[in-house]
Amino acid sequence: MSAPTNAWNSANPDTPVTFQKLPSKAEYFSKLSAATGAGSGAPDVVQVDYSSIPFSAVEKLVRDVSSDTADLKSQFPQAAWSQVQLAGGTYGVPQDIAPMVLFYRKDLFDANGLKAPTTWAEYETAARTLKAALPQSFMCSFASNGAAWLAGLCWQDGARWFEAQNSAWKVDLDDTQSLEVAKFWQSLIDEKLVKGDQNWQPAWFKGLADGTYLTWIGPSWGTAALKTNAPDLAGKWAVAPLPQWESGADTAAYWGGSALSVTAASTKPAAALKFITWLNTSEEAATLLNTELGVYLASRNGSNIKAFATPDAYFGGQVLNDVYDANSKANPWTWGPTQTDTEAAVNDGLQKVLNAATTVPQVLANAETTTKTSLTNKGLAVV
Repeated sequence: MSAPTNAWNSANPDTPVTFQKLPSKAEYFSKLSAATGAGSGAPDVVQVDYSSIPFSAVEKLVRDVSSDTADLKSQFPQAAWSQVQLAGGTYGVPQDIAPMVLFYRKDLFDANGLKAPTTWAEYETAARTLKAALPQSFMCSFASNGAAWLAGLCWQDGARWFEAQNSAWKVDLDDTQSLEVAKFWQSLIDEKLVKGDQNWQPAWFKGLADGTYLTWIGPSWGTAALKTNAPDLAGKWAVAPLPQWESGADTAAYWGGSALSVTAASTKPAAALKFITWLNTSEEAATLLNTELGVYLASRNGSNIKAFATPDAYFGGQVLNDVYDANSKANPWTWGPTQTDTEAAVNDGLQKVLNAATTVPQVLANAETTTKTSLTNKGLAVV
């Protein structure tokens, strides 16, 4: 974040910004909560991942800026803007989004007469074809720490896990769409077309590099993981939009991303919001952010900058923007204010799935019960 911060400070010497990076999410919330409670020592601006926006708003750590940001809404995809909304309030300005895409071994698909699947039915058929041809390989991993991944896939199918209704919360983790997703993956597990693993661990990275995994349903920022951990496969991996539940549809979901928020304890809220608006909507800041961080930015200006609009040699000369744009039409989505508890419950259940002790549909039902209990324990009403 140093390059855009320096650019802002050069142009705005009367309102300089000092950037501080904290080592962990836990430390961030601990320090912000303490400073907010003490009434001093809080920063004016914080970066908040979308899944933590409801928690931050409910805990009164960040400020509702809806009256000053209404004109910014049109500069962002609806799904990005929806993630900073809560019960009529706006608790940040989107910075980056991460459309989920399908990374696949194009060389092995081509060798077996397959194209990138455009529907989940085609994905399942391709999994069987490739398993027969490459019995030591798997269509993808099924991660025991894949709560965010599973949420994204349910989101794509039209699920709405959370909805803030005035002062109460509606929770529905096992709705029709989520169960469709859960049953689909349970079937692939039962047929041993996917392999249990843990995302981001050495064995998983090795699987991406040695042909164990033939696809990865991942976020747009996953390109860096492949380039770093499977450099010898340049030109063999390709990127495609997520398969769809209905042929011809173009719905998507995000995995990750963050917003910038004005803290509730800020002593300079107007200046803070001015900086956030520049950082997250201007073409100048978008270019600097992408050069330094390599993220796919949420704003209309940010999504078309040069870094993603030029051919990427690692992915066989593909223009990644073409895929990201095609896969950025996501439905509105709200995370829960006890998202950490929800994800922990899902991840605990997914490990049990891999141990054949439960099923993916049952994991969602159990996680819903856990989530409702967490909300009630926090003093929040559940409908």
